[in-house]
Amino acid sequence: PLIKAVLDGLVLQFRFKPPRTQFIDHIKAQVGMDGLSADAFIYNPLPADIVFVALDIHIREETVEGEDVFMLDSAKSATQVPGQVLASEATTDVYIKLSLFDAHLTDPSQLI
Repeated sequence: PLIKAVLDGLVLQFRFKPPRTQFIDHIKAQVGMDGLSADAFIYNPLPADIVFVALDIHIREETVEGEDVFMLDSAKSATQVPGQVLASEATTDVYIKLSLFDAHLTDPSQLI
């Protein structure tokens, strides 16, 4: 009751900015005639396990403005990606398997 009386009507504004964290440690991908297989190594910096839902990224040449090489959209993966648990303060390997069509390869010569 005493704290309620003190805090009643109190308005505070603050901005919380978490530290910069690199969640995607690295990605290894292999393209073949049957599609694209990729291992995305994802870091969970939180002190508790979290559930992975989806990953949708463009892999580009040299810089973020570079030409798309392929796309990784885990929603289109033949593997069970949604619901995978990412262990706390650890890196987890998320396996993604895409058809050539779903990988959106920009250069067919990548298959050679």
